[in-house]
Amino acid sequence: MQYQPSNGAYGIWVSALTRSNLEFPVTETRNAESAVWSPDGTRIAYSASPSGGARDLLVKRLDEAGNGNLVYHSATDKWPLDWSSNRGTLLFLMNDTQGRAGLWTKSITDTAAPPIAIPGSPPDVKQARFSPDGHWLAYASEQSGTSIIYVQDFPKGTMRVPVSGKGATDPQWSHDGSELFYLSPQKELMSVPIQQNQGGLLGGTPKLLFRARSAGVNPYAVTPDGQKFLLQMPTEDAAPPVISVIVNRFR
Repeated sequence: MQYQPSNGAYGIWVSALTRSNLEFPVTETRNAESAVWSPDGTRIAYSASPSGGARDLLVKRLDEAGNGNLVYHSATDKWPLDWSSNRGTLLFLMNDTQGRAGLWTKSITDTAAPPIAIPGSPPDVKQARFSPDGHWLAYASEQSGTSIIYVQDFPKGTMRVPVSGKGATDPQWSHDGSELFYLSPQKELMSVPIQQNQGGLLGGTPKLLFRARSAGVNPYAVTPDGQKFLLQMPTEDAAPPVISVIVNRFR
């Protein structure tokens, strides 16, 4: 998935990795961004303001026309972050009236249900992700003065465990939840082993996988087997970042 300018605005496009000639726009509204795939790959959640004003949450099937369905409207901006594995809950950031972003969830199956603020999360959360089993959240926070990756239990929010060094960003879970990936301040792709027990969760020693040099929003993605990475790489000129695939990753 990528973002392409059109008449001074951005829209969401889908490109097939196995077919270089297959590329098509998904959204019709201007300034659509922050697209998140549903677990089954048939829909996207995204942020846009079709009628102007604050950015809202929308969900759209890839095979339908138009902009899809409005999931949540309010007077402040919202950006989707992740979709629960059972396809029923959307994780998103929402600004308060002072412009500070907080972490929320919203039911997709019950459109009338109000959003729920996630307890225990600091007010400066970024790049949050559900664990594959839905029992944990990983996110970046600068509450200590520098960005650190934390893992917090969900939905109660009674425990928060740091699992990275300073300056870490962009956490992503492995498909089985046994690893957590993130970017170091030097744009190195790191891996942390994650172990769950009756007392909670333990993060192991982070290890370097490779130097990523990634750029942009959501700068990388992980394949289900955890062996390949899709990266946005900076170019030497002013052109948009190119996409690279890292294969044959060694554990």
